This record gives sequence, C-alpha cells and structure tokens, in this order.
Amino acid sequence: MARAGTGRNTLISVKGARPNAEPVVFSTALEGLFERGIGPRLDAAAKERLLDIGIDVSRPFLPAYTLEQWVQAIQIAAESVFPQLSREEAEFQLGREFVAGVKRTVMGRALWAYGFAVGGRRMMERMSSNFRSCNNYTEAELVDSPEGLVMETRVARELLPKFEGRTSASSEYMRGVLHGILELGGMKDVYVERIAEDPELRLTRFRLHFHE
Repeated sequence: MARAGTGRNTLISVKGARPNAEPVVFSTALEGLFERGIGPRLDAAAKERLLDIGIDVSRPFLPAYTLEQWVQAIQIAAESVFPQLSREEAEFQLGREFVAGVKRTVMGRALWAYGFAVGGRRMMERMSSNFRSCNNYTEAELVDSPEGLVMETRVARELLPKFEGRTSASSEYMRGVLHGILELGGMKDVYVERIAEDPELRLTRFRLHFHE
C-alpha cells in the first residue's frame, strides 16, 4: 500500500471490486485532474503537499492510488486553486474542473463523443461504467422519481466494509462532477441539487435539472 511521506509516486496493486479488494483510484482520474485539468494552476506549496502524500505530479502517474491519497489530493487541489471560496464551493468547482480535464484525455474524448450522439439522459445512464474507469468503487443509477430525474451515487456493496472509518470524497465534489458532465455534454440550464445523503451507506441522491 502507498503511504504518505514517501516523496514519490508509490505503486499499489489493483484488484477488481471484490470483498477483499482495496478501494483505489486509477491514473485516469489523476491525469484528468492534474495533467489535463488544474495542473498549471497548482502552486509550489500544493505540489509539495501532494508529494508528501505520495503523489508526484512531475512524473508519470502510476496505475492506482489509495482512497486516502485521492481524498487528500482533492482537498489540497481545492485549497490551492480556489483559496477564496468556502470548502464546499471549492470542491464543487474542483469537480467541474476534474470533468473538464478528463474530457481532454483519450478516454474522455470517446465518452463525450458518445454523449453528444445519444443525449444527456443516455449519457447519464452509463455513469456507473464511466466512473469505473476512474476508480473501482463508485456506482451510479439514474432513476425517474416523484422528485424528478435523480442520480444516485454510492459505494459498491462489495467494498462498503472497506470504507468503515475512512473518509471519501465529498458530496459537493461529486455534485460538481455531475454538473460538469452535463454542462460539457452540451446540456442547457444545468443545475444539480443534492437532495439526500446516507453517510453509512456512502450513498447520495442528486436531482438533475437540464435541457437537451
């Protein structure tokens, strides 16, 4: 496992979403956020803080990083790039920046080409598979409900025990991700609203507002 203070990118093994697997975030996510997204705007102090937790943005990213590294990386990035904003607003904006960066990757260009072809709803219906290209634990389900069109994001049941006592990325960051996906997918009048959250199940429900 990677540990803070290594001063370099630290390799960890990657397994599927099985009960004995560790939750990990793949290099695609780090490439999207740091290399294709906010990287040029990170100050020297932020890069040093990232190095302290085992993420070296000056070197090629390794296949995967721990949940703890990713959560801390989000906090460091949000504080560095949006110092004038509250923590919640900074993490929301960072989620949007993450999506913009991912869209510039090879995988992202393919995903958005599909989205433009099939429309916003069909694109959001595939979010579980899209999320799995960035980590091995996030699931998503789009449902029609009395509240409107709702996206439910959650940790895969198989890996939920591995999250006990551990921090995951904030719901505001995820709200920004969903907003960015719709916005960059060409949807109009986009607004994503968090309507319910279950910390024990690591489950959040977001109402989606947009026009195609």
